Amino acid sequence: MKKTPIAIISLLVIAAAVFYFVIYPKLEIVSGYNAKILCSCLFVTEIDQEKAEAEDLGFSLLWLASNTVDANNKTIRTKVLGMHPKTAIYREGLGCTLVNDQKDNDFLNTGLNTDDLVYAPDIWPEAEVKGSPKMQIAINKAFDDGVKDPIYRTRAVVVIKDGEIVGERYGTGFTKDSKLLGWSMTKSITSAMAGILAKDGFWNASDPMPVEAWKEDDRKNITLKNVLQQTT
Repeated sequence: MKKTPIAIISLLVIAAAVFYFVIYPKLEIVSGYNAKILCSCLFVTEIDQEKAEAEDLGFSLLWLASNTVDANNKTIRTKVLGMHPKTAIYREGLGCTLVNDQKDNDFLNTGLNTDDLVYAPDIWPEAEVKGSPKMQIAINKAFDDGVKDPIYRTRAVVVIKDGEIVGERYGTGFTKDSKLLGWSMTKSITSAMAGILAKDGFWNASDPMPVEAWKEDDRKNITLKNVLQQTT
C-alpha cells in the first residue's frame, strides 16, 4: 500500500518536469504567435476577431491563449494560461510586430504614409481577370466557399504568366485590394529585391549587418546573406 503514494508523487514529478522542459517553452511561441497574427488579421487584413481566432488561430495549442484587443491603440496583448505575456502593435504602413520594450516611443511612433502609393497601374488591370475556362476550373478547385465544413478556406489565388495576370479569384469577403499575410512568399520577394540592390551596388551580401547592438559580441559576424537565408 505504501508504494501507491510514491508512485503518484513520482508521476506528478515526471509530469511537472515534462511540462517545464517540453511544454512551457512552447507556450511562449503560442503567445507570441497569437499576438502577432491576430494583430495583422484585425488591423491589416481587417477581418473580425471571431473569424481570425477561428481560422487563423484555431489549431494546435493556439486555443490556450487569451487575447486582449485595444482597438484604439491597435494593440494586442496575449497570455497563455496567465503566462508568457506578449504584445503586438500595429504601425501605419508598416504592419504589426511584436514589441519587447514599450518604452521605446521612437519605435512605437514610427509609421509610413502609403496613401500615395500606386501599384503598377500600367501593368495590372483594375478588373478581376477570370482567365480561360480551364484556368477558372483549376482555380475554383482551391476554394470551398459556402461549404458547411470548409477545409481550404482559400482567400486569394492569382496566377501570373510572362508578367501578366492570367487568372484570379478571391474568397468571400476578400478582393484584389485586401492586404493578406504573405507568409513564406515574402521571403522570396525580399531576397529577390535584396539581390537587385546588390547587383546595383547598393550593398554587398557578404558584408556584416550594420546593427549597432550587434557590434559588441559575436553577432558582428552576421552578414546580410545570413539574414536573407535566416541563418543568423
